[in-house]
Amino acid sequence: MCFYHLIGPLNDEANHTLSRLIPHKVELRAYDTMVGIITKNASRMFGGTTISRNEEWLKSAADYSMDVVSVAVKLRPYPAFVRPLIYPFLEGSKILDRHLYVAKKTFSHIFAERLALKEGDDKPIDMLQWLADSARGSDRNPDVLAHNMLFMALASVHTSSATIIHVLFDLCANPEFMEELRQDVQQAVDESGWTLAAIAKMKKVDSFMKESQRMNQAVLMTFNRKVAKPLKFEDGTTLPVGTYITMPSHAVATDPDIYSNPETFDGFRFYDKRMSSKTEANRHQFATTGPESLAFGQGKTACPGRFFAASNIKVVLSNLLLNYDISFPPGQTERPKNLHKGGLVRPDPRQTLIFTPRK
Repeated sequence: MCFYHLIGPLNDEANHTLSRLIPHKVELRAYDTMVGIITKNASRMFGGTTISRNEEWLKSAADYSMDVVSVAVKLRPYPAFVRPLIYPFLEGSKILDRHLYVAKKTFSHIFAERLALKEGDDKPIDMLQWLADSARGSDRNPDVLAHNMLFMALASVHTSSATIIHVLFDLCANPEFMEELRQDVQQAVDESGWTLAAIAKMKKVDSFMKESQRMNQAVLMTFNRKVAKPLKFEDGTTLPVGTYITMPSHAVATDPDIYSNPETFDGFRFYDKRMSSKTEANRHQFATTGPESLAFGQGKTACPGRFFAASNIKVVLSNLLLNYDISFPPGQTERPKNLHKGGLVRPDPRQTLIFTPRK
């Protein structure tokens, strides 16, 4: 599922959205703004401008994540076999039904057309076609595939939106990095155009994103699992059935034995690591996972969409850097504190930013 040919369209979508959303100096809530932009860019990858300019779908794609989590939390206290009986009576169930209706209305007829294409036909390069080509058995039902698009939105919208919001907050709190990042983008685009090669050349931007992600983990603990059968380690330690295990992703990301001065934001921390060791350069990229970088998971359960997410975030961030000066409102210099709920961490949705078009 190569997205090599999607960088140009993603840039086109970001440019189209930003030029209309921010034609002049304006103060906007970062959260709402970035959710809207990321939703449109992700939808462009899903199925082109037909999807990315469909306002009904865009609203469902942006709202679905929060709505489905809200209902899931209400269902969690009940045994699994009871949940289907309780669901229709829960507040929020009608909203989810509406999202499913919109997904089917938007995608079912397109999937029916895509499933009818044969080998040798000129097939579009997008997520809809990839899903249609890989579907087997009962999954080759246009309504089932349309339902899957809500899961695509769940995976691609709010996680990427939160990441770029954190990046913007860190950029405004550390404005000394802005011009050098801007030059990093300009040089890459001048050399390679809006291509995957250019995205790969934006090493300083990649480093800034990874440092922001390091200090603003989406969750304090990750890889949450319940032991289903006795688990024995090499040293003889055995975990009994029912044991809960997890990995402290935030603690790892701020461990002084792994990162020097871990509480200090260093936007070029990972750029310097990449430049200092060619043999380990790939270890320090934004989308790379490892024991010291658990934001995307690790091993076979690592996020499969992280490479697209990295490219999409870079495209949007690059457009912002090239076309706007970005700052906190007058008088504010410090980054807003993140909000914590349970083990979840999110950027403050109330924070506004000032976007000023560059001449």
